[in-house]
Amino acid sequence: MNSDNNNNNRKFACLKLSSVEDCKEIIRQVLVEIWDEGTVVANAGRICNLLQVWLKAHETAEIEDIEERLAALEKDRKEAKQ
Repeated sequence: MNSDNNNNNRKFACLKLSSVEDCKEIIRQVLVEIWDEGTVVANAGRICNLLQVWLKAHETAEIEDIEERLAALEKDRKEAKQ
């Protein structure tokens, strides 16, 4: 492996994902790099995997939003009964 690949791998070696958006941003960066290198076809399997992870991250964010809204509705309903 050449030193450029080592440097690129180090960039992601100590990632701390604290949110779904962090995950999406890393995937976006990787996809942009693949696109810029013109290696889309050669990386088709990786792209598919990244997009599946992005979709799961998006679904997770949507579920979190729904749970927050449901909790607020349940709280309002409980307060209205009292």
